[in-house]
Amino acid sequence: MRRQEKGHESQSMFIVDRTVPGMTEELLGEVHRLLHESARRVSSAGQGVRYLRCTYLPEENRCLCLFEADNPAAVRKANETAQVPFQRISAAIEYWDPGADAPQKGTR
Repeated sequence: MRRQEKGHESQSMFIVDRTVPGMTEELLGEVHRLLHESARRVSSAGQGVRYLRCTYLPEENRCLCLFEADNPAAVRKANETAQVPFQRISAAIEYWDPGADAPQKGTR
């Protein structure tokens, strides 16, 4: 499902679910860097994909990474390029608090 943003269609959202036993803050930083760089490389090669953020669940040894992309194949390619193992890629829909502004592209 594509999102509408200020009158034009944007890329779809995808969650990448991975199990990460033994994750440390240092390793998580490296995963974050690898995913960002690989998404940039895949996108510059013609497959639209952007790595947005990661949520780490230490009690579950899980990491949920959010991507914007033209299709799930672009997300798969970015994760395979980064060589960061994952269990699944799922389409996602984001809802924001009606009283809060959604983050703008390019903000962190």
